[in-house]
Amino acid sequence: MISTYDAIKKSYNPLRIIHDVPHYRGYVESFLLAYKGVQEKSVKFRAIEEISKDFIEQAKISNKKIKD
Repeated sequence: MISTYDAIKKSYNPLRIIHDVPHYRGYVESFLLAYKGVQEKSVKFRAIEEISKDFIEQAKISNKKIKD
């Protein structure tokens, strides 16, 4: 995917920089881990993830915008 992005992008490639420079990649990994931790610990995120799917199925909601 990065090679494809490089072919499209003619100047610099920010994804390549994040991937190749360990310092920047570490920042991204830290943010992702912190966000994942918040999601797993937060009741709000768990409720949205688990309860909303059941509610949508039980209510038989077919509108894609509402599902998303």
